[in-house]
Amino acid sequence: MRFSYRTKKGNVPSNPNKVNQDSYIINPNIQNKTYQHFFGICDGHGPLGHHVSGYIKNSLPNAVVSSKNLQKNPSEALMKAF
Repeated sequence: MRFSYRTKKGNVPSNPNKVNQDSYIINPNIQNKTYQHFFGICDGHGPLGHHVSGYIKNSLPNAVVSSKNLQKNPSEALMKAF
């Protein structure tokens, strides 16, 4: 299975050097299950948006994968991870 992503920074005419604040999550085969994947888009906003979206990208997948209840109740596991 192949995955791809694409982001585009917002256009702010008064700030042509604006940083792209978006991050993406591609986490296939969670817990070695070929049918279980986690994908996400982290849309940063504000002066520190790129730091916030990067933090979520690095933290949220670990919280989801480490959930003890992911197989039995994925909705609950996702809510607790968030």
